[in-house]
Amino acid sequence: MKFQKAFAVIGAGVILFAATDAVTYAATGSSLVLGQLNQANSVTTIQTTSTGSALRLLTAPSSPPMAVNGRGKVVNLYADRAAVADNASKLGGKTVAQVVASVRPAGVIWVAKSGGQFTSLSAALASITNNGPEQRYVIKVAPGTYTETASVVLKNYVDVEGSGQGVTTITCACGSNTAPVFSTSSAVLRVTGPGLHVSVRGFTVNNTGSNLNYSTGIWTGSAVPGNVSLDDVTVTATGGTVNYGIHNSGSSSPTMTNVTATATSGASAYGIFNGAGSSPTMTNVTATGTGGTVSYGVFNSGSSPTMTNVTATGTGGTANYGIYYSGSSPTMTNVTATGTGGTVSYGVFHDGGSVLIRDSSLTGSTFSVRKASGTIRILNTVFNGNTSGVGAAACIAALTTQLTDFICL
Repeated sequence: MKFQKAFAVIGAGVILFAATDAVTYAATGSSLVLGQLNQANSVTTIQTTSTGSALRLLTAPSSPPMAVNGRGKVVNLYADRAAVADNASKLGGKTVAQVVASVRPAGVIWVAKSGGQFTSLSAALASITNNGPEQRYVIKVAPGTYTETASVVLKNYVDVEGSGQGVTTITCACGSNTAPVFSTSSAVLRVTGPGLHVSVRGFTVNNTGSNLNYSTGIWTGSAVPGNVSLDDVTVTATGGTVNYGIHNSGSSSPTMTNVTATATSGASAYGIFNGAGSSPTMTNVTATGTGGTVSYGVFNSGSSPTMTNVTATGTGGTANYGIYYSGSSPTMTNVTATGTGGTVSYGVFHDGGSVLIRDSSLTGSTFSVRKASGTIRILNTVFNGNTSGVGAAACIAALTTQLTDFICL
């Protein structure tokens, strides 16, 4: 194979060493000879006429894409990180190499239906063995639908990035007869460990279930706040007796932004389940439980999430809950919580703990808000539920009847 145009790297004229014992080929005005030593006596330029890179170099994951023998600074190379590198002395005494390594992945691995390094996310993860705080990786997954045959366990310091919700889909008929709080094998993606540093972004994740007891889209466990993030992700789970879109367990507190989570059918359907002290930060989140005998948009047990711009809906079951709290102390701002249909339906059901709700809209076919125990404080919130419970017209009456400690401002 020959190139029609010579090629060169940024800056001044370049000598490309492909083989040290080769004959020297004069490349000036001629094509390059692959696998041989080529020389030129003037600068060689590659110019693209469209957007995107002008040159692509493919190597093994641990191999550098290019080698040079000069020590001079290459202008504009990693220009977006130059400020970080040049100010390394101000960042905890780290060397330039350490600073650059901390912000630039050691390797980018491509998963694609064809032309990539791997054809599945699980295979790409298995290839990484030297990941660490100074050996970070990003696995990029090209558009398409990728079917996994078992739960995929993510690795520390390895981010996974799809090409967008609805563009890149990871699907699995995963299921288990053991609840996610004890076993995570029912999840398509598993993010577990108190020291884990992982970002999951730009995916649709589907668990179609396997007719076993439990089906889970994404499971996180023991995630330390700030270390684990779910961004721009759509998750669905069905096919089990109990279905969870996202299940956070074991004091897991990921950051969740621009997330849509849906669980469908079964005895219980949980859009998002926060259990055992899990207190995620949820922003721009839509959570729906639908079609289960009991359906929950967001279920919280012993957890205190921070919820901002969240829409939570429980519908289609005998009992439906937009948001259910048990022994929890959440903060809700600009939240739309809706429970509709069935025998009983609540926008918010609160049983133990202390909840603050402000600037929100609550709707329940039975009651907009139901307090079994604990304390509820509500500021500037609209009630659209049954007025015999906590509708807008019954707010004051509720202070002395069903909702003791309820404050309406």
